[in-house]
Parts: sequence; structure tokens; C-alpha cells
Amino acid sequence: MIGLAIIGFLFVTCIHFALLRLSISCMYWWSNNSSSKADVFKICFPYYIITLSVLCLTAIAMFDFAQIAIIYFSFVYLTALLMWRHDLKKEKLQEIIF
Repeated sequence: MIGLAIIGFLFVTCIHFALLRLSISCMYWWSNNSSSKADVFKICFPYYIITLSVLCLTAIAMFDFAQIAIIYFSFVYLTALLMWRHDLKKEKLQEIIF
């Protein structure tokens, strides 16, 4: 039973990671000003994070503020923030190298 719970947790984690990665990548792909990741961050990040915040808070409220929902959607929110941060740091390292 514990093995199935671990497999289920890993599956859900992989799915949410892939969806977040895809949604952030789409911001860069569809940006009209794709000269720099920092420019895309300045333009798209506020709208992205506001939308993600509203979606997470709505989902938490729909689950009647269950502890597991709060933990999961907090994890989704923090993962998205770390992905944006990673993308910006990766670009700064590439600027230093080249």
C-alpha cells in the first residue's frame, strides 16, 4: 500500500512539474519580445503569477481548505517560482560564459 502511495505521489509530481514547465516555456515561445529572458520575465511574470495565485486559491477553496490541498497547491506555487528563478539564472550564466 505504501508503495502505491509513493508511485502515485511521484506520478502526480511529474505531471504537475511537466505542466508548469510547459506553461512557463510557452511564455517564452509566444513572447513578441524574445530578445532576452529578463524582458519576458518583466512583461509576463506578473500576469502569470497573478493567474496562478487565483487558480491555486480557488482550488484550495473548492477543496474546503483541506490540509492536503493547501500543501499541494503551495508546492505548485513554489515550484513555479523556482522555475522562473532557474530560467533567469541560467540566462545570466550564459551571458557570463559567452
